[in-house]
This record gives sequence, C-alpha cells and structure tokens, in this order.
Amino acid sequence: MLTCKQVSKALAETDYQDLPAWKRCMLRFHVTICFVCGKFNTNIMLFQDMARAFRRHEEDAITEKAPEQAKAKWARTIESNISAKDA
Repeated sequence: MLTCKQVSKALAETDYQDLPAWKRCMLRFHVTICFVCGKFNTNIMLFQDMARAFRRHEEDAITEKAPEQAKAKWARTIESNISAKDA
C-alpha cells in the first residue's frame, strides 16, 4: 500500500489520471481509507478533475466555429488597431 507521503507526492507531481492503472487504484484506495490525508488528497483529485474538465471545455470552444458577425467584428477591430499603430 502507498504511504501518505507517496500519495501526496504523486498528486503534486502529476495528474492522477496520467498514472498507471495499478497506481491510480492504490492511490484511490489509500485516499478512501486514510483519515489523515484523505480529505486533503481527495480535494486535490477533485481540483485536478475540474481543471481537466475546464481544459476540455476550452479546447471545445476553440474548435467551434465563430458566427460570421463575430468574425467581421474581430476583423474590424484588428484593422483599426493596425491602422492606429501606423498613424
């Protein structure tokens, strides 16, 4: 079984989803039964899950197509900023 120090180190160094399956299983088991570090490390795992979900959401937003009106507005803004620099 992993020690509290090993669990905390593993969570601090990498996302627990990137760990090998056996280590992820041992980590979850330790966090479930350990009253000393369970709450703290559970919160770290939750924050990692939230960051991963946010990252996926941002990647999805980037790949979606912007409406034509928004593209035209961005183009006008960029053109006005360029012409303001040249003046």
